[in-house]
Order: sequence, then C-alpha cells, then structure tokens
Amino acid sequence: MFGLVPWKKSGNGSAALANRSEHPLELFRNEFDTLFDRFFSGQPEPNGSGWGMETDETDSALTVKMDAPGFEPGDFDVRVSGDTLRVTAGRQDEKGNGWFQRRFQRSVTLPAAVDADQVQAKYTNGVLELSLPKAEQAGWKKIAVQGG
Repeated sequence: MFGLVPWKKSGNGSAALANRSEHPLELFRNEFDTLFDRFFSGQPEPNGSGWGMETDETDSALTVKMDAPGFEPGDFDVRVSGDTLRVTAGRQDEKGNGWFQRRFQRSVTLPAAVDADQVQAKYTNGVLELSLPKAEQAGWKKIAVQGG
C-alpha cells in the first residue's frame, strides 16, 4: 500500500519530514500492510525465504509439507528425479475487467534418492503434503576381475 510521506512545515516555512510514529498500533499496522502486500503479490519475501516448508525423515520415507495458499490441486506440477524435488504451481483468476496471476516454484535437494513411482501428493487447506518413499539402496556388490 502506497502512501504519502508525512511532512509538516517548519517555523521558517520550509517543508520537513515529520517524525515517524513509534506507537505500537502504528508499527503493527505497517507490518500488517507489508504482510498483506506480499501475500497478494504472489511473490516470496525479498529475503528469499518464501513460503514455509517442513520436512520429516524416517528410515523408509521422507515427508515434505509446503505452504502454498491460493491454489487448487490441479494447479500443481510436482516432479522428482533422484534426490531432487521440483514443485511449480500457477493460477490465473479474473477480477473485474482484469486478471490476477499467482505463481509458485520451489526446487529442493532431498537428503536421499526417492522412488518416483511411489510418490504421493495431497493439497489441503493451502498446504501441499508429499510422501516420498526412499529408493532402495544398492548394496555393495563384489565384482570379479578377469585376467587378460
């Protein structure tokens, strides 16, 4: 939300910036406005943290939960290759005489390779939850060396 910079005329008639309010409610309002603007812009925060993600690992599987509000299950494209997970989503809605576009993309290196054929994804209440069974680890195999 854009606003004018507060100012007041000093005693000699020149314009000077007014002191910013340090009142807790004013600070809260400013923080809320910033949060609101970032949410509706569809862009992650400037520091790159983006929307939240949570991971859990067991001996046999990984679970990944990603915050991705404002989408429908059909908006997602989830891909896995070895130990890399890529999630993209896109949505375009009409609003009045225009439209609103939202995009989400995240690539993650997983702590283990997963079995891509067994991955399951569920989207509920703005959270994408992925169940990623680990791929079978190849054990050591003795290789016989042939003579010339």
